[in-house]
Formats: sequence, structure tokens, C-alpha cells
Amino acid sequence: GLLALLSGGKFAKAQAVLADTGFPVAGVLACLAEQPALEHAILNDRLDPWCAAEPSAHALGVIFSHSAIVAGQASASDALYVAGHALGQMIYILDSYSDQMDDRIHGRFNFISVLQARSSDASPPVRQLVGALVADKRRFLSASWSLVEIQQHRPALETVLFAGLPAKVEHLLADPVEPSESGELHQNSDWSI
Repeated sequence: GLLALLSGGKFAKAQAVLADTGFPVAGVLACLAEQPALEHAILNDRLDPWCAAEPSAHALGVIFSHSAIVAGQASASDALYVAGHALGQMIYILDSYSDQMDDRIHGRFNFISVLQARSSDASPPVRQLVGALVADKRRFLSASWSLVEIQQHRPALETVLFAGLPAKVEHLLADPVEPSESGELHQNSDWSI
């Protein structure tokens, strides 16, 4: 996942540059490394399933927050943390949705599958559940972004966050991961932001 991407050899130079700016590289990597233990605790009913989204959400929150500091806009740091955290949760939800079939085949933890297993029999179809979860995180993202006073590159960032991302979400949800009559999951699309 995100830990493998950020801790790989390709990112050694980037980590050094980030560390030079005061970015807490080791702390973020340590947080991401907690993912397997969190998933294990969730599967053993010791933690709420939402705890699984926290490493990714926290990492994006810290990245967004630190970008404000580096840009000399420390006053936007808290709002950008909230925006990044919401975006991290949204990406985690969408990644779980798109990986649901593969995770089931390989016996891996999947956030959406855990939510479904713990919900009542009257729970909505998975696509509807994911749509509602993502809409909730988009509201957090939008509300926190409205508090950010950074003007440089704002139109481009808003295009990505509030036009490109929703379009990608709609595309992903249009190609549902739903069980067939035989119980198999089917999905034909992949997503990347």
C-alpha cells in the first residue's frame, strides 16, 4: 500500500528532501506501518473498522498540513490537515471498494467487506454504501477547504478536488462490485487519481 510506496528505494531522495523541510517522515512511516496490526485488531473485534482508514488519512493530513507550513501559510495548516485527512479516508474507502474482489480472492483484509459483515441485514448495497461514505468525506473536505486561504494554484487544486475527483468516483461507482447469484464479486474497472 501507501507504506510500500513511500518507503521504497525510489523515494529515499524525496524522504531526505522532506526531512530537510521538517516533515515528520519517520512518524508518518511508523503510522503507516501500524496498518497490519490495526486490521488484525479489527478482525478480532477489538477496534472499530474505521480505525483501518486512520494511517492513510493521517498521512495525507500531515502531507497537506506540512505543505501549508512549507508555503509560508502556517495559518492554513489545521484546515489543510482536516482536508487531507478527509481525502485520505475517501481514498481509503475507494481503494477498498476497488480491491474488494481481489482482497476476497487472496484472503486479505478489506474495509468495505468488514463494514458489510458487521452491518444489519437491511444494509444498503455496497455501491450505495460506498457512495454515502464518500459523500460524507467530500463534505468534510469541502468544509475544511473553504477555510484555507491559500490563493496560489487554488483554481487548479479545486479543479482536481471538486471536479476531477468526483468524476472519478462516479466512474468507479458506475462499475459496481456486487455479488453475482453465485456469490462471486465482479468488477472490471480500476481507478487512480
